[in-house]
Amino acid sequence: MLAALCHGSAGAEEPRLALHANVAFAAGELSFGTTRTLSVLSRDVSVRATYALDTALGFDLGLQLALTSNVALRASFSRVTREGNGVLHAELPPLPFGLPRSLDATLPDGRVEESAGHLDLVLGGGAGPVRGSVFGGVTLFDLDARLLGPATIMVPGLPPIPIGTMALLETSDATTGWNAGLGLDVRLSAHLGLGAFLRYAHARATLDPPGFDPIEVDAGGAHAAAGVRVYF
Repeated sequence: MLAALCHGSAGAEEPRLALHANVAFAAGELSFGTTRTLSVLSRDVSVRATYALDTALGFDLGLQLALTSNVALRASFSRVTREGNGVLHAELPPLPFGLPRSLDATLPDGRVEESAGHLDLVLGGGAGPVRGSVFGGVTLFDLDARLLGPATIMVPGLPPIPIGTMALLETSDATTGWNAGLGLDVRLSAHLGLGAFLRYAHARATLDPPGFDPIEVDAGGAHAAAGVRVYF
């Protein structure tokens, strides 16, 4: 049946406009860290919080305009949300009674939501209903981050020490970068097809939560996506 659909689409007129709707997968962990100074046991302590956020699913929507039979412009919008836990580590000054000077805690509910707008030049070609493409262009990133969760430091021999000032902090940044990738589309009929692509995008974003050192974050990374194509 698929072969019959593809054969029938080979003689269809080349579409001028195509809508792309994809499920996207962001590969690889996103790691970053920040520091701040807190008062613990009446002493100033430098506390380091680090995160390693998981791979994530999201979506990618695009609209492609054919300029010639082999050249097109595509504007698209993607969003993925990464979640995971962080680790808080503090090295205390000397304490009485031989108490430990190294303290650790888990910071739950870390999250970075990455939205991106892409404007790409697409070069494509193929035989019949199957077309491959290479593309590249500019990307505008917008990152919204929830960096810290509530934490309790455990010191053997002492009651739990709540770090109330480490409550959830929201911060964001917008930055411009680039992207490039490869795609493959199969036209099933005059108005319907399937497609997939691999994209690598990159930009350097700076998150600046109040009271913390600025955090340098690599936005983008490798994304794989697959979905439907609607031709007009």
